[in-house]
Amino acid sequence: MNYKALLTSANVLLAIEGLFSRNSVQAAKKGVTITTYTYTSLNSKNTNIWGSGKKHAKDIPVQILGINDLHGGLSRTGNAYIGNNKYVQAGSAIRLGSYLNQAQNYFKQHNKNGYTFRVESGDMVGASPSNSALLQDASTMHALKAMNINIGTLGNHEFDEGLGEFHRIISGKKPTKIYNSAEMNYPHTPSGLQITIANVVKRSNNKIPFNWKPYIIKTVKTPNGKKTKIAFIGILTKTMPSLTTYKNYHPYKYLDEATTIAKYDRILRKKGIKAIIVMAHTGVASTVDAQGKATTTGASVDILKKLYKIDPHNSVDVYLAGHSHQYANAKVGHTNLVQAIYSGEAYDNVIGYIDPKTHDFVKKQR
Repeated sequence: MNYKALLTSANVLLAIEGLFSRNSVQAAKKGVTITTYTYTSLNSKNTNIWGSGKKHAKDIPVQILGINDLHGGLSRTGNAYIGNNKYVQAGSAIRLGSYLNQAQNYFKQHNKNGYTFRVESGDMVGASPSNSALLQDASTMHALKAMNINIGTLGNHEFDEGLGEFHRIISGKKPTKIYNSAEMNYPHTPSGLQITIANVVKRSNNKIPFNWKPYIIKTVKTPNGKKTKIAFIGILTKTMPSLTTYKNYHPYKYLDEATTIAKYDRILRKKGIKAIIVMAHTGVASTVDAQGKATTTGASVDILKKLYKIDPHNSVDVYLAGHSHQYANAKVGHTNLVQAIYSGEAYDNVIGYIDPKTHDFVKKQR
């Protein structure tokens, strides 16, 4: 699996090549190795990341472009931090969309038969600037649709006005109460965003709300028609009672993240699906101290360590995190763990090849 995180600023594209980086720090904790990647490059078209393309001509190229914690940041810019480096004037939806397109186009140039999935890890709405908040975040839904973000999960801020209101927004339905005239006259159209959430169920019947699914399956195939599948599992932090009002959180139960991932990982593997992506609104951070030591810590690491205790042979290949608004680029066991700061300041670009014979990502690609 090859990972590259791209940070945009006014004039700079920062490429972080992770999984084949020489500059990494490993720490074995309770049998699970955690590797933090610290390599950075200003070259946005580092051809080294495509070194294995010809070798995997018979495999299926897959690109995952991920964002998290947009918070309606349509025009917001700010300082983005990666390690001890600061990048100014990063962010905004228009810049984010442009760089997502650039990343996908560049991937396609080198992988003509590849597949790109654009996903989000929660908190697309809520705590938003006025150009989104005053429109009940409908403008953000329009932006996500324009950026082709079509698979996502829940964050805590999706509950800010009740989960039913968020469902209305993504469905493009008219407001159920009177807001300001701008919102009432704003075009309400379906966002096309498919929500997957595995660990949130109604207290009343233990079912996932709004007919959302615990996972979403997509089919990919080789040019000669050999098919395989890739699955996306959505997860929300179980700390919800401390993150929103009683009225908004109490109708639901929040199941243990690692136990839920292990459950659906097993179900998917029984279906023959071994390429598994988790989008989880759980925090993580890769940091560098004054002595230059890099570490990755946070709830996402703890969840993955617990997952490996439950099932050391799990097939979770990628864990796209959110919630803590920090940069992360690491590997826990065989799972690639990333987070792209927040508010469009960065995005995840995860690239790998699926072997149609094993139905899993190729583990060593060089």
